[in-house]
Amino acid sequence: MKDKIILYLGGGAMCGIFGGGVVTALQEMNFYDKIEAIYAESAGVMNGAAFLSKRTKLGSKIYLNELCHDFILNSNFLITIFQRFWHRFIHEIPKKKIRNVVNIDYLFKVIKKKKLIDLKKIKQQPINFYVKLLNVNNGDVDYLDAKKYDTLKVLKAAVSIAPYYFGAQEINGKKYIDAGIKIPIGIQYILAKHPNHKIVTVLNLKLKRKFKYYLINFLEGIIATAMYKAPPLFRCAMRRENSVRRGIKLAQNNKRVLLIHLPADNPIMPWTTDYEKLKKTYEMGKRAAKKIIKFAK
Repeated sequence: MKDKIILYLGGGAMCGIFGGGVVTALQEMNFYDKIEAIYAESAGVMNGAAFLSKRTKLGSKIYLNELCHDFILNSNFLITIFQRFWHRFIHEIPKKKIRNVVNIDYLFKVIKKKKLIDLKKIKQQPINFYVKLLNVNNGDVDYLDAKKYDTLKVLKAAVSIAPYYFGAQEINGKKYIDAGIKIPIGIQYILAKHPNHKIVTVLNLKLKRKFKYYLINFLEGIIATAMYKAPPLFRCAMRRENSVRRGIKLAQNNKRVLLIHLPADNPIMPWTTDYEKLKKTYEMGKRAAKKIIKFAK
């Protein structure tokens, strides 16, 4: 067994603050030399970038302050549905006029203003940084090395979550969005890629899965299908919950994997913007990170 671990950071919108707490603790413990590579998806990509930039505390402040307003726009929900179907089946709507429930453009304005991402530090880190993306040209899931491409474009593609944000990012001639709608965990890929490493999987979700998640995926799939022509996003969304459950079960039953996840008493959902609830979740993540030290020995 290799000495260094593989770290997977999952997504989950505002639930990503749990993973933010995990990477903050790892930075405080100077855990960098114990990590071979980071694989990340959606919010986990931003947590990974903050970790490699050594600015995780700043990242938590962004969750707790800036993202509590102007980021999750629930009031846009109905208009976004109408616009997506109009854009696909009646007449294209100019990009500037398309409304979104998750304001990714605002997020990146905050990132730029606060200087959360240090591209130089990320590229200098010996830790490999792979970002999971969905190619909307053909429906394939690709793991891009964030250091080899336009890093900011890779990061933005990773959080361009359908159907809540309409805007694929073009990278190396291909258009990409958040891959979470198709493969939300992807532990199988990492196990096969690194057969001799221990793997820490940080999931910003609860392990107890309810039927409501199938209903949510059904609705998301219908709306997402109106956004992009090539990938079968409805089919992806309908298979998503089963994929989540398989990934959790695989992580739980493999001795090479440590599963870090939201506790059952966690008070937040992906759209939560309440400061106290987010702060509590962040502290839960910091405490959960202590398990990684013992596992890595």
